[in-house]
Amino acid sequence: VVTIESMTASATVSVTFAANVYDVTFRYGETIYQQTSVSYGESVTQPEDPTLKGHTFAGWTPEVPETMPDSVLTFTAQFTVNQYTATFRIPEDNWEQVLTLDYGAAITAPTAPAKPGYTFAGWDKEIPATMPDNDLVFTGSYTQNRQGLTLSATGNGAVTYGEASVRAASQNFDVAELSTVVLTVTSDVGHHIATLLLNGEDALSQLSADGKLTIESMTASVTVAVTFAANVYDVTFRYGETVYQQTSVSY
Repeated sequence: VVTIESMTASATVSVTFAANVYDVTFRYGETIYQQTSVSYGESVTQPEDPTLKGHTFAGWTPEVPETMPDSVLTFTAQFTVNQYTATFRIPEDNWEQVLTLDYGAAITAPTAPAKPGYTFAGWDKEIPATMPDNDLVFTGSYTQNRQGLTLSATGNGAVTYGEASVRAASQNFDVAELSTVVLTVTSDVGHHIATLLLNGEDALSQLSADGKLTIESMTASVTVAVTFAANVYDVTFRYGETVYQQTSVSY
């Protein structure tokens, strides 16, 4: 209010008005992303969209008006969390499992399927504790289980496995689990198989006519022990039609 007292002459009063200026603050969490001063009624210009790792910008809250009102304004950036995939696969078995996870979510690897005769060896790379801002692919593999095969031959003869022939000795082999093993047992001229033990048990009845011993689907270590003995033949001395002497002699 302007008061002019006891006017005794003409007076001119000139007043100029200006728009108020208010602060406009754009916040990014607890951080001030941008702060400007805007006059009442002028356009409110939004800053470039902020970025947040593993998220997508979803706008400002509250909604940004087109023109400046008669009050200060504060806006807070809103984000939505992105989702990424973690793919676990075992190509040799045509197995795959895909996890869709939010950024920062805990990653729990699936259990690889059981594979008879094999042990799961793990994934090809370290699995992070939480989901990063990109897709992941992990490849699993197996190692073939192995079993021990011990062949022992005593006397005049041999036990053959593949290209190896064991004669008057004992030899150990490394065999893939669940594989079928075929052994050939051969005695020398004038000899025969006296004993054939499979893990300490008599297995002569399992020997085929052509001297093959088949051990199917090995799931544990196996020991085969073969003993060969000389054949015994009769020696007869005759005196006319009379047996003068008869003895048995080994080869």
